Amino acid sequence: MEDPVVTAAQIAFAGRIKNSSDVSENTKNTQAIAKAWRGAVHTLDPDRFQIEALVTPELDQKLDILDTRRLAPTNSKCPEKTPGLNFIKTS
Repeated sequence: MEDPVVTAAQIAFAGRIKNSSDVSENTKNTQAIAKAWRGAVHTLDPDRFQIEALVTPELDQKLDILDTRRLAPTNSKCPEKTPGLNFIKTS
């Protein structure tokens, strides 16, 4: 079964791949990829996917995306020195 969250991430990443040794440029690029990814997932089904869902107010932590149908959180990690994103998906 194809996962719409993963598919949206692949599309967002493919559209912004850049080869650069500039850490600042790479950081801006990964942030743009993450923003495009969250926006694409939200557009798929705004009622199903919560963007930046609050885990708990005491910890001030958020999940990038929460699939409320499957109760599956997905987070991205944007490394500063590399242009790619790492996704942490829990099913």
